Amino acid sequence: MSWRPLTILILATAGCATWRTVGSYEGWSLHEASPNLIQEDPWRVQVEPAKAAVEAWLGPFQNPVQIHALAGPVHLTEDGQGVVHAAEASQPVAGMHQTEVRGYHLQGTDPSQAGKIFVRDPSLPTLVHELVHARLAEDQNKLPLWFEEGVACLLSDGLMFEEHWVRDGFAAWPWAELHARRPDGLELQDILDLDSMSASSVRQNVLAHLVGWALVFDLWRETRSDDWNTWYAAFDWKHPVQDAQRRLDRVLSGPVPGEWLRARLTSSNGGVRLAALRGAWKLASPEVGAILLGALEMEKDPEVRIALAVNLLASGTQVAADGGGLLHIHECARTALSQSSLPVLSEALAVRALLLALEDAAPGEGAHARGALEGLRRFWDE
Repeated sequence: MSWRPLTILILATAGCATWRTVGSYEGWSLHEASPNLIQEDPWRVQVEPAKAAVEAWLGPFQNPVQIHALAGPVHLTEDGQGVVHAAEASQPVAGMHQTEVRGYHLQGTDPSQAGKIFVRDPSLPTLVHELVHARLAEDQNKLPLWFEEGVACLLSDGLMFEEHWVRDGFAAWPWAELHARRPDGLELQDILDLDSMSASSVRQNVLAHLVGWALVFDLWRETRSDDWNTWYAAFDWKHPVQDAQRRLDRVLSGPVPGEWLRARLTSSNGGVRLAALRGAWKLASPEVGAILLGALEMEKDPEVRIALAVNLLASGTQVAADGGGLLHIHECARTALSQSSLPVLSEALAVRALLLALEDAAPGEGAHARGALEGLRRFWDE
């Protein structure tokens, strides 16, 4: 399965495209670049709870938010200051996995224009991420790029459950990427020095997201506060590199993912358990495999069982110490899929297609299985 990164914030100047207003609602409006490009209802269903979640954390928007539906993929320009249309969604990043620009916020000097965001599809995490940027921009806070990205990444790591946004906060992609390829001290200094208007390479922009998430995640856990001002105050701004290194050491410690998953998967709230599983396949290791398998054996909720099974199957061969363990994991996952029913017809059909695709595939293989997983994206995509 290909890596699916978090949303990339791009601070761009206004383009020349002519946008058509699809609809205006309470506190926001929807726009498209071409007539009949999008359907209105799917966007409304996602934008309104995303906006409500951001306002609950950061306060009401001062001006209407303008949501622009992108017609296709875009890539970040080499100076980090704009976007260009692209044929492929994925964009290479020097020394890292490929990234994907799912949305961006239009930064400017006029606070009344702070609410312009551009996204490819009505994905709740993407919308939450960009709406956080838009809300922070209204207050004209001159925040370091890494800190603003960290706040947006932390707050957007979650899902809707029973009409409420449930935040998890532990983002698997940044952790796995930084754990494998942590920037050295000089590069870290460059990342910490960036502000929202700085020119930056594609790599620097992506690292601002990754490092920002890790540092803000540590600040959140340390302060036990949901107020970003408290996080900001807790950082040692007089010795930023030293404080960042200390926090990265703590967050990127090997046991952290397993400890986080164990704690979240024992919650009595099904939404908390589901949110913790998004992206868990990126943490593939025998330890994580054992945690997920143990949770699967105890889990009763059909949606959480599907999420556990899907993440185990998507983890590939690294989720077990040997072939026998891998075979056992896959047998348990298949059993869970066959015994768990989903109310959404398209997802139920995707489960059936996944089971059929796995019949003749060896554990950790199967292109058809990867195709079927697309219909179950909300259970594994981060």
